[in-house]
Order: sequence, then C-alpha cells, then structure tokens
Amino acid sequence: MPEFRHRIELDRTAEELFAFHARPGAFERLSPPWVSLRVRRRAGGLEVGAEVHLAIRRGPVELDWELKHTEYERDRLFVDEQVRGPFASWRHEHRFEPLEGGRCALVDLVRWEPPLGSLGEKLSERYVHGELARLFRFRERRLTTDLGLFEAYGHGDGRRVAVTGSTGLIGTALTNLLRVGGYRVLRISRSKRESEDSSEQWLQWDPSEGRLDPAALEGVHAVVHLAGESIAGVRWTSSKKRAILESREQGTLLLSRTLAELNRPPETLVAASAVGYYGHRGDERLTEASESGDGFLAEVCRRWEAGTHAARAVGIRTVHLRTGLVLSPAGGPLETLLVPFGLGLGGRIGSGRQYISWIDLDDHTGMIV
Repeated sequence: MPEFRHRIELDRTAEELFAFHARPGAFERLSPPWVSLRVRRRAGGLEVGAEVHLAIRRGPVELDWELKHTEYERDRLFVDEQVRGPFASWRHEHRFEPLEGGRCALVDLVRWEPPLGSLGEKLSERYVHGELARLFRFRERRLTTDLGLFEAYGHGDGRRVAVTGSTGLIGTALTNLLRVGGYRVLRISRSKRESEDSSEQWLQWDPSEGRLDPAALEGVHAVVHLAGESIAGVRWTSSKKRAILESREQGTLLLSRTLAELNRPPETLVAASAVGYYGHRGDERLTEASESGDGFLAEVCRRWEAGTHAARAVGIRTVHLRTGLVLSPAGGPLETLLVPFGLGLGGRIGSGRQYISWIDLDDHTGMIV
C-alpha cells in the first residue's frame, strides 16, 4: 500500500493547531484553490463518527467522495477514512506532536490503495504522491498565514459579521476565513437557505423589492457588502449594464439605510467598489485622493459608493474597497484564462499594452479582515 508522510514544525502549541483544524471553515481553508471541491454534506466535527460528503470536479466529470472519522484524541490525533470514492481505500492520519518550548510538529500520514490493484498502483503512485506533496505545501502556507493574520489583528471571539454576496468567489473565501478566525457569519443571500452550523446563518433579502429584515442585523460587529450583478462572462448589452448599475445601487442603498436605523448598528461597513472609479487614466499615478474618472464603470462606482451615505451619516465607519481584478484559480478571470493557456492556446489579451490592476484572493480577504 503506497504511503505519503509530511511533517512540519511550527511555533504553535498542539492545542492551538488542533483548535484551528476543529473550527468551521478549516477544511475549506486548507483545500487548495486549484481543486474544484465542494462540500455536499457534513455531519459532526472531528470526532469519531463525523462524516463529510465531497464533490470533486475533474474537467466535465464530478466525483463523489465520502469520508468518515474513525479515530480521535483531542489535541493529539484525528483520522479520516474513505467510505466511498475514487480510491480502493484511503486513510489520513492527522497527528499533533508537542515539542519543547511550546512548539508542535504537525504530521500527516496518508495511506491509499488505487483502483485496478497492482496495475493502478504502478500507474498512479508517482502522480498521487506528487499531488499530495503539492497539497501539503499549500496547507502549510495557508495554515501559517491564517494563524498569523488573526494573531496580528485579533480573534473573532464569537462576534457576528454579516456578508452580502457570500456565495461568490470572494464571499465564499471570506466566510471561511472569518469562521476559522472565530467569527460567526450571517450570510445574506437572495435565495432562501439554512445551515445547521451555529457559526453560519443565512438571511434572505431582495434589494429590488426593498426587503431586508433589520432585526437580524441588530448587534452585528461589522458588515461586508460584496453583492452585485456579475460583470464577467457575457457581453455588456444595455440591459446588462443597467443590471450592473442597479444591483449595486439598490443593494447598497437598502443595506445602508437599514443599518442606519438599527438600535445597535455595526462598528464598520466594508463596501466593495472598484478601480473603475478612476476611469482610464493611462500612466497617471493614482491614489485614493485622486478624482473620479469618466465612463460607465466610473459612474457605477460613484453611485455605488454614494449609496453608503446613510450609514456614514450616523457614524458607522465606512470603508470602500477600490480593488482591481481578484485572481484565484478557484474562479474569476484567472480560472477562465487557465483553460486555454493550459492547452497551449493562450496568448496576448487585447493590445497587451493596457494597464490591469489585480489583487490575489488571499490578499483581498486578508485586507477585509
């Protein structure tokens, strides 16, 4: 049976590292963005008997993978094994070994049996080993970065943060990051959804109808407003441009006015905007003190930001995120570009001389925190 072992030593206690892995959102945070993975169902945490049902997409094919936790020792060990999935068998031991000086060795031991017996083992061992090595390099970096972020800026300690647009690329990543940081997240969505997880709740709203329940927002620590009609993937017809503008203006006005009328309003409103605010300015050096530019996107951003006036007027600290393209292999423009470039069909975009302002997804979500 092939075996893969990965060991790192960190300046963290075993209790601290185990607690991170046990928090809601940790599994998603430690899953690499280049793997299209979705949690279909989860029952329990890390204890024996807990289950997670995954959907993994490989090209046009979606694979089911069901795992069950079979061993558990608080602050020291948990084990998950495959119930049904792409391998003949799979066992992953997560070990937390205390070291001197309050440090800890994090050891991952994976044993698997590929399908097709010895033939499958010969064909897949090197490939699986390489993928696991890449996976655990990513997990090491993501783990240390997330722990460092909340060490620098503070743990959530159960405070609530409301997030609109929480099902999009940025909102999904932010929600999981906040949850591993100890925040409880209220996900505001147009569709009605429910969650059994106490660290994650859903609130339905409809900006076009002016519908948002203020009682659900009483006492939230902060609000992150990301919702808006997607600008990618389709031609900008007159109707599309109207939807882009109206979705942002209506949603921001409704949210801002609702927050302003609360008895216990949030301390902070973080509202999405874009570098489109500045228009096309060539090689002119721009700062947040620069005036707005011309064109459709500049007009959208001005009206988008103006929609927060009611919240600012009552003293809610309001921050506008004038960011550029958010890049991640998990979605957005980079995911789209990876397909033709991966096939050797990529090339220059447009003239190749245009300015493109971009930010990595982890930097973007870290900035919001």
